[in-house]
Amino acid sequence: MTPPDPNPAPSTAALLQLVEECIDRLEAEGSQVIEDLCARHPEHADGYDCLARIYSDKGDLNDARAGWERALAIVPEHPGALKGIGFLFFRQGDTNRALETLEHALAASPGDEPLRRALAVLKGEPTRPQAKGSPADASRVTQQDIPAAKTPADVPQLRATAASIRAQLEADKI
Repeated sequence: MTPPDPNPAPSTAALLQLVEECIDRLEAEGSQVIEDLCARHPEHADGYDCLARIYSDKGDLNDARAGWERALAIVPEHPGALKGIGFLFFRQGDTNRALETLEHALAASPGDEPLRRALAVLKGEPTRPQAKGSPADASRVTQQDIPAAKTPADVPQLRATAASIRAQLEADKI
């Protein structure tokens, strides 16, 4: 008989919790770095755009809006800030203002294909199917799959991992 593993693999839910805790810690560090940057360089529109995205990801939509508005006050055609404000309008249910603002963002950044696809979805136009490797196509995630996150720059990869784990949890419910 094989003895029980002294270090059993954590459950999928436990893995998700670990990833989300890591994201929270790194976002807190990242937001402090960006806040310091904006304090030292208040003319830096990209800094306010980045800070607004962090606030938006945390669900702090008032501070997100303030950051994007500050970026637009510095650079009125800032594509990232226009996209952020546009998606805020969408989240608030104001589809007309969302479309108008996102079309303005696309005019400021005509090569932005993800934005072009988002606008197509908002307008009800057909889009290409979801890419392979997306959360809907997630395979089993193990602890070894969690990236060794050390800096705020690792948050996007952690978010992708968390999305895969969530998809795995949903698939297990079926």
